[in-house]
Amino acid sequence: GKTTWASLVVKDGDENREADGPDALAEFTDYLCLNVMIASAAKGNVLVQVKQKLYDKFETGFESVFSGVGVQMLAFKLFLKGKELDKSLSIAQLESITEDDYIYAVEGLGKSSVFKRFKDIYSGWGNSGNYSDGIVYIPTQHVRI
Repeated sequence: GKTTWASLVVKDGDENREADGPDALAEFTDYLCLNVMIASAAKGNVLVQVKQKLYDKFETGFESVFSGVGVQMLAFKLFLKGKELDKSLSIAQLESITEDDYIYAVEGLGKSSVFKRFKDIYSGWGNSGNYSDGIVYIPTQHVRI
């Protein structure tokens, strides 16, 4: 029989592929092309396209990207599809990342949080002869403008 150079299983485990030589193995890549948007107070917004190796941690794989822009990666938080990324993870450990995704790097070491001014959200529309049309906002805390 043929010698198997590598046996690869697709991420969800439904498909198994075998590479029986260098040409077959060359079909598989060990990186993913990503777009990194770096938002820096000193440098502004900088978009960098990178080829990130699948098993390199973001903290090591992106270090040259940030130093090329002239900033230190330690001062930034990474976000993918609205969720903060742990820099100690690699692409292979992420379920939702795909080719040409955007990773946003935002300067700041504080804890990220969401401020909701209104406790309840009302939606829908109605019309009645007894009531006038209008929008109601019910704040749950004082806001200084």
